[in-house]
Amino acid sequence: MSGGIPRRYSIGLWLTAGALAFLLCLYHLSGTLIDGAFVPADHDSFYHARRILDALGDPLRMYQFDPRLHAPEGAWVSWPWAYDMLMAFAARGLMALTGAADPMTVLAFISPAWVFVNAALFLGVASRLRLSFAMQCLAMLFFATSPLTQTLHRVGMLDHHYVEYTFVLASLYLGLGWFGDLPSRRRAIALAVLLGAAPAFHNGLFILQLPVLITLGWLWALKRPIDRGAALAFALTLVAVTALFLAPSEPFRRGEFSYYLHSWFHLYAAGCTALLCVLASAIRFTPVAAAGLCAVLAAMAAPTLTQLQQGRDFLFGGHPLLARIAEFGNIPRDIAAGRWWRLTLFYSPLVWLLPLGVGGLFWRLRRDAGNASIYFLVQALIGSFLLLQPKRKAEVFRVDHAMSIIDAVDDQQALREAISFYSVASYVFRNGLYSDEEQLPPEQRVALVRSRNGG
Repeated sequence: MSGGIPRRYSIGLWLTAGALAFLLCLYHLSGTLIDGAFVPADHDSFYHARRILDALGDPLRMYQFDPRLHAPEGAWVSWPWAYDMLMAFAARGLMALTGAADPMTVLAFISPAWVFVNAALFLGVASRLRLSFAMQCLAMLFFATSPLTQTLHRVGMLDHHYVEYTFVLASLYLGLGWFGDLPSRRRAIALAVLLGAAPAFHNGLFILQLPVLITLGWLWALKRPIDRGAALAFALTLVAVTALFLAPSEPFRRGEFSYYLHSWFHLYAAGCTALLCVLASAIRFTPVAAAGLCAVLAAMAAPTLTQLQQGRDFLFGGHPLLARIAEFGNIPRDIAAGRWWRLTLFYSPLVWLLPLGVGGLFWRLRRDAGNASIYFLVQALIGSFLLLQPKRKAEVFRVDHAMSIIDAVDDQQALREAISFYSVASYVFRNGLYSDEEQLPPEQRVALVRSRNGG
């Protein structure tokens, strides 16, 4: 670990925070155990469970078009293939290893166990930000006790959001690594592999390419050197890995071009990202070059205007029907409605420190304007923006908010002590409201148990 922190300290911190988070994620055990059988934790987990259980016999033949959706015509399953297929393989392996007869017995504990993976990535980000050991301890306390961690990793959670969280953390970790050493082709390829694989787990994760593009554009405008070899390696790997993970996608094979499906849209987005990265490394910044690049951007956006509009409506909850769904609420709307206490419970009191975190990162650039610092600022700005949008899109980006506050105060002794006290108190104060609201109705739980038990 960086900063001269002994590795045994880092490993001990990871295991301690991971164990604490795991125990807290078991808090709702009684809510997912009905008549001695485990059931999914929420509505989306219910459908994931149905799809995973249907694929247990042969995961490679998992359906991607479901005739039971929008019956009688059926519909594509909007979730890509990778997560549910790998969960089916994991269930088969764990059942063979443990001798469990009911697959839900092992599936219910995968997300709590996965908290150790996300804890390692969270600590890795803190390390690459060169936080002091005291601030790393505080960061891991945030992670372990945060409402976000307990919402995404609670027992019985089969929804894919905790894996989205993994990709967000990993993009931060690998992105900080590459921008800290731009000539490194190995680090460029590692980040590209991650970004190429991400949309196979959730369609919207192609957005993780945006911070990379913005950062490279920023560096290009600053006339900083961008290694051509590394940029080309990143571009080629991104397109190749995206295509590789698209191959099993039935919508892709059927020629679909849709933001909502793992389709040709995602290969097109990866190609645009790759081209822009190569251009940034090959062309010297001038006003004329900048104008030309804007023209290229406009031309590339033209074929996707319909999809971009649909994505905008989804991101901002623009469709009238979305306003009726609780998880499409957002911070400005709740503030306008006077739901201050609800916001505090859902996000933790740290939500009110959002301006401090963002402002602190801009101040940090005065002493450290390195490439990696710019990348983290871009990630934090995008994460903070999404934090203000509907809750279902914001939840996996809350990491940027918490980490930006920690990073902003790490060098300020008096502020550090005050914020540390406030942050510890606020995170320990409340472990989350959201998980209570997302439990399945009792009749739906009982119906699932009876269907699995043959009754």
